[in-house]
Amino acid sequence: MIALQIWMTKGEDIGWSSSTALTLLVIAVLSTTAFVYIETRPDNTHPFIDFQLFTNRTFTGCLISNMLLNGTAAGMVLVVSLVLQTAGTLTALQVGNLTIGYAIGLILFIRLGEKLLQRCGPRTAMIIGCVIAAVGVAMMLPTNTLQSTYIWLTIAGFSLYGIGVGIYATPSTDTALANLPDAMGAAGSGLYKMSSTIGGAFGLALTSAIYLNIRGRGEGADWITHLLDFAGRQDNLANREGAMLALLLNVVALLIAVISVAWAVPREQKTLT
Repeated sequence: MIALQIWMTKGEDIGWSSSTALTLLVIAVLSTTAFVYIETRPDNTHPFIDFQLFTNRTFTGCLISNMLLNGTAAGMVLVVSLVLQTAGTLTALQVGNLTIGYAIGLILFIRLGEKLLQRCGPRTAMIIGCVIAAVGVAMMLPTNTLQSTYIWLTIAGFSLYGIGVGIYATPSTDTALANLPDAMGAAGSGLYKMSSTIGGAFGLALTSAIYLNIRGRGEGADWITHLLDFAGRQDNLANREGAMLALLLNVVALLIAVISVAWAVPREQKTLT
């Protein structure tokens, strides 16, 4: 994991095809292969991760979507914060104030997620949460607007994202664990929580890698300027283009989360609540 994160975040500096970068990739592949082999050996009576958990499609779908939501949360906050400070004129405190809607939306709507779970079933509740979160991130894509406009888009985007996560959280946790045998409940709970941390770490690494690599180029992603007009200052285009593409990755990740839920989670099922 560390080797892969270093490759993603430092690949532009060390060269994507350099010997160091390729070595990091080899280390990541070999260590992952060795880990899976050791964990799945028949004589390993106390594995760190019980891979039998992944044979449960519902649990796996919840795990994937949870990982993606946590990954987008970490990456989104970083990119929006940096672009407003480095391409704009806001301070760190001012940017932090724009994210308050995230916490408020999550707290206010987490109860609604439970009600939707009981009334509509887990699949519908989780999809609604993921879609609202995706709309929230999509609202922050237009970095080609003026800062005054983008501030309002950021406030609305973070608020919608918090609402989406609040609706998603209870149905996802409840559904993931309720579909496991009692003997696997503790291991499943730990793995589900670990997926949040892993998702956040890789989401942060990948999103920041895209943003910083494009921002670091003199020309940025100049093909975007042929498709969109960028208002205001023109000396920060690479910065704004990098943020737009990094946030677009997060929107795609949330759409994949929707697909994983639609594929794996049944409409109706037993729950813990």
